Amino acid sequence: MPHFSSYDGTRLSYRVIGDDPTDGDRPPLVCLAGGPARDAAYIGDLGGLSAYRRLIVPDARGTGES
Repeated sequence: MPHFSSYDGTRLSYRVIGDDPTDGDRPPLVCLAGGPARDAAYIGDLGGLSAYRRLIVPDARGTGES
């Protein structure tokens, strides 16, 4: 799973869902999962939205693979 380092060195993971749109007019969406201590995987592909936009779904600190 891709990850990046926070300002304090904490490793934070994220998921990339869907393909890059071919027309280039649709930038990716960053989708933040709601609810305390929930793994972001529960939002899935947001009801098929990933067919039209690339989704970037980060795991909050202490959830998922972060």
